[in-house]
Amino acid sequence: MTVPDKMTEVSPSDDYRVTPESDPGGVIPIDQVYSELATIIGSVGNKDFYDRLSRFVARALSCEQRLVMRYSAFDRPCFIVNNFMNPQAERLYLSGLFRIDPLQEIARTNRTPIIVNLRSTSDGPQTDDEYLAEIFKLAFIFDELAFLLPAPGGVTFAICCEKITEAFTAEEQAHAQAMLPTIAAIHERHLHEVFARPMRQAGTDAEVPVSDDTYLILDSAGNRVFASEGWRSCAAITDGTEQEIAQARHDGRAHLALSDGLVLHWEPLGPQFQIAPGGMLLRIERRQPGEISVSAANTIDLFCATQNLTPRERDIVKLILQGFPNSKIAEQLDISAGTVKNHRWRLYYKLDITSERELFLLFLSDLLSR
Repeated sequence: MTVPDKMTEVSPSDDYRVTPESDPGGVIPIDQVYSELATIIGSVGNKDFYDRLSRFVARALSCEQRLVMRYSAFDRPCFIVNNFMNPQAERLYLSGLFRIDPLQEIARTNRTPIIVNLRSTSDGPQTDDEYLAEIFKLAFIFDELAFLLPAPGGVTFAICCEKITEAFTAEEQAHAQAMLPTIAAIHERHLHEVFARPMRQAGTDAEVPVSDDTYLILDSAGNRVFASEGWRSCAAITDGTEQEIAQARHDGRAHLALSDGLVLHWEPLGPQFQIAPGGMLLRIERRQPGEISVSAANTIDLFCATQNLTPRERDIVKLILQGFPNSKIAEQLDISAGTVKNHRWRLYYKLDITSERELFLLFLSDLLSR
């Protein structure tokens, strides 16, 4: 079951998840809750922090799978913890599907800790963007509950808890909301340590944590507080960059295009940011393409034409891509559910796939190839 050669080497497969957690979900004894919280707090500022925090959250919500994503203002997302997608699905996502990840847009516009539940309750999306986002969800998740935790510089960390066979209950969603203030407070302490440790260790013989971030911290008066190694060595920063930044801020802009496809953007720091309360964080990152600006209907028609589907197969594919089960497809087309089942069997055989999810991934791969 392969994606067309013109796309990538990724092979869409229904088996797109890695082995589930060895420790099952369920009720955690109260003494173990406190013990695990102590371990998480002890990992603040360390590399295993997000792994420990996401494991705790996923177990508390009885989830089979978990992800921790890092969303940026302009760059593509990256995986911090991946207990959900196999390497092939991860490459497919990073090759371009992130552009229709509904969490990314929420992360880029929301700057307060929130819980997001992505399970759709509508009968069907109303716009091209919503349509593609819905197909993305149908291809990758059954239900997802995400803790969105903003960080300075337009960054957001998302702890995503995935269910593969059922939806989150109202009680589980309420549990997540009750956990949010504690999780956000621990995360804030982690962020403080991540920024403070390099400053404490600068100019000493201590080993400074390795970071790819390129950032500059200014205090409330505009004075330089700290520049990361990436900022100090960035070739895109020239003698005139500070003047360009000043002019851009005077013009009311929030970012500045640099050479080599880089973009410099800035975000005010709140009073709770102890290193520079009321200051400013400037970050440089690579600009990735934005939304997929195509007509969803036209893209589906092109996909069906490329696959040489019959008119009836095209009708069925369009309804499958809206998430309709066989019974609803039968109602829409005024045929029996058995006839729909037979059409689907022949359709899957023609496309050399075996499942609905493979159809979603094949369509998304075709979308990226265009």
